[in-house]
Amino acid sequence: MGLHRRVIGRVAALRPVLAVAGLTAVVLLVGCSETGTVGGPGQQAGSATSTQSAMTAGGYEPMSDDGPVIERFPDATWFDGDLPATAERADPDAAPVKVGFIGISDGPIAALPELLEATETAVEFINTELGGVDGHPIELFACSVSLSPESSQRCARQVLNDEVVAVLGGINVMSGPGIALLEEAGVPYVGGIPVSYDEMRSPMSFQFSGGTAGAFAAFGADAAQRVKAKKVAMVYADYGAIADGAHTYGAELMQRLGVEQVVEVTFPLTSTDLVAPIQKALDAEPDALILGAADTSCAPALDAVADLEVDVPVYLVGACADQKWLDQVGVDRALGTIFNIEGRLNQRVVDSADTEIYHAVVEEYGPDDLNSAGAATVSFRSAMNLWAALEQVGADATPDVVVEWFRATDGQENFDGHPYTCDGEQMPGLPALCSPQQVLVELIGPKEFAEVSDGWIDVAELLSER
Repeated sequence: MGLHRRVIGRVAALRPVLAVAGLTAVVLLVGCSETGTVGGPGQQAGSATSTQSAMTAGGYEPMSDDGPVIERFPDATWFDGDLPATAERADPDAAPVKVGFIGISDGPIAALPELLEATETAVEFINTELGGVDGHPIELFACSVSLSPESSQRCARQVLNDEVVAVLGGINVMSGPGIALLEEAGVPYVGGIPVSYDEMRSPMSFQFSGGTAGAFAAFGADAAQRVKAKKVAMVYADYGAIADGAHTYGAELMQRLGVEQVVEVTFPLTSTDLVAPIQKALDAEPDALILGAADTSCAPALDAVADLEVDVPVYLVGACADQKWLDQVGVDRALGTIFNIEGRLNQRVVDSADTEIYHAVVEEYGPDDLNSAGAATVSFRSAMNLWAALEQVGADATPDVVVEWFRATDGQENFDGHPYTCDGEQMPGLPALCSPQQVLVELIGPKEFAEVSDGWIDVAELLSER
């Protein structure tokens, strides 16, 4: 029997609804950007307007399915202004612009190979269609870490020996020693999934995500302001930045916004049995339930909520909206769950072809098993933002020039996300978070989500009053 959860304040008929291509999740409690269905209600994919423009009433549509991706969207705009009309290949004989990549790309826990695959896909797209950086191809030097500080340090040394101008982030739970080496060398660490304080606080780190703080703050604000909850239960992994993010940026914010009681229950990071901690939280009879579970805890969390017949709004990190977890649990058992993402589902409010270009690029250049509606968006976004920065500072720029460029940004257009500002002032205590804004969506049917937040939740503004 499917679970029919009571969701306070849900008005699905008034919310934009998109397919699962409109929801992208990331791992370890960090929401990420959406990718969306093109066109408004009733818009048929592939239909052209009378002027043969890529712009429709609901978004951008390709004029063909063949040839260079950027040439499929004539007269389109994207995060970097007007989309180039014709593709241009980087000069293979020009000196390469060296860029590093560090992340957990293999292993049994927390590995996200799709982050590296998406980065490689973005680099191939940049070199094949965007002319690289001023005609110079980007050369990627990747290093996979494990769940150890030593591996993080090893990879940092490796990419520094390769003389990279910047390092793109993947996911690195034990990033501290590596980040310290990058700081010492003055090399910027750009994007990825920030799960440690080292990534969220380093002056060399520039993150296009709200991290754990953004997720918990968005959940807390929605529970307090839209749901009008007076008592909220939080169940989260007992791990460093996750636990601190839940308490400092979630519980404390809710209390300031009028929630009378916040019940906090923790569980081990690698736990796969969440029935007991969730039951303990439910014993307090909360008006809403916030779950800080991700990766291998996603399915157990969704199963526990269904088995316990939770009938209050349930918030769960965007990682758990990945189709593999929903398929494992069964969509019917997860209906009504609210997830955080870092992009708009409704393409009618976004005058940019970023989403459509992203999907087309992944299909054209990515490996067959790369899921464009998964964590790949995070690293693809990071690679595109770094490319745009390098285009501004030039192919011969040094790491310190790249650092200064990012630090000077103010409302800089972000690939398929909220504009970013890397002045170190966006999130209290977390200066590396440049665009922490969130969007909340609800699972309302098989491969269908609806926005429940009123556009972007500006968690930076909410937390600035802490």
